[in-house]
Amino acid sequence: MEKAQFGTTGHMSSRAIFGAAALSSVTQAQADRAIETGVKRSRAYAPFP
Repeated sequence: MEKAQFGTTGHMSSRAIFGAAALSSVTQAQADRAIETGVKRSRAYAPFP
């Protein structure tokens, strides 16, 4: 997954920011699928500007 510097922190973060709190009420299998889908799609689409 492509990474970019996050603000002025110097931390290299993936270009996709995923709110893990959205996964708090799903099963582990559902969370795994959501993460896998996000990773796959990040390879299929152009990076954010």
